[in-house]
Amino acid sequence: MTSNPTLVLIPCLSGAPWSPEQIAPFAPRPVRTMRLPEGVSDMEAYADFVAETIADLDDYVLVGDSFGANIALALATRQPEGLRSLVMSGGFAANPISSPVWKGAMRLMGRMRGGLYRQLVLRAHAHRLTAPYD
Repeated sequence: MTSNPTLVLIPCLSGAPWSPEQIAPFAPRPVRTMRLPEGVSDMEAYADFVAETIADLDDYVLVGDSFGANIALALATRQPEGLRSLVMSGGFAANPISSPVWKGAMRLMGRMRGGLYRQLVLRAHAHRLTAPYD
């Protein structure tokens, strides 16, 4: 293991890679992010994709945001070689976005930035994650 493992940043359901602004606070650590593939409906297939994307790394930390936390957990349960630790933020037990219409909308909204992102995407996402008991 190295003293400075690569941070593997796994994005949310929009699938968009983390932006340079989101990655900047991690400097000067080595960082890798990715765009999630479209048309995947199985958590293990997402985990396979991430595993293939980082196959060249021998020391890394999985950092999953929202849906990416679930993908990171799915991969971490395999106990892959080189995994040093797991960081999960905002994961959930079930997919809150099961309709194809909402999936498409979230992918489009994931490309938005700034105020529009904060006002539209975050509100829509929070609404979809609301439990029926809230």
